[in-house]
Amino acid sequence: MPYVEVQSTLKNMLNKMFDNNGEDWNLFLEEALFHYITSKHYYTIYSPFFIMFMRQPVLPNESASKNTHSNHDEQDIEGAVNQMIKIKDKISKDVLKNVKKGSTKAKRKLSRKTQSGG
Repeated sequence: MPYVEVQSTLKNMLNKMFDNNGEDWNLFLEEALFHYITSKHYYTIYSPFFIMFMRQPVLPNESASKNTHSNHDEQDIEGAVNQMIKIKDKISKDVLKNVKKGSTKAKRKLSRKTQSGG
């Protein structure tokens, strides 16, 4: 997604979150950014967070209930790494396919708009 679209999306999110005077927009910036990076995007069908880390985010209140310090042997770790590689490959293929499909749709839409004179 081009920088201008990200900026526009964040601006729209912030406008919905704070009152109309606009003086306290910075109080909502972290919340808007978190929402942006953890939301599925139209063209990729994944959230930027998931694409980057190959997992859903874990909030602080969720991590306390999960045992993250268990003993793993080398075979468990190797299996987990192999699984992550498979997930990364699938995500990469899906993102490229979805972005290409979205780009084709956008080009067709622009072409129709240009041909109709609008």
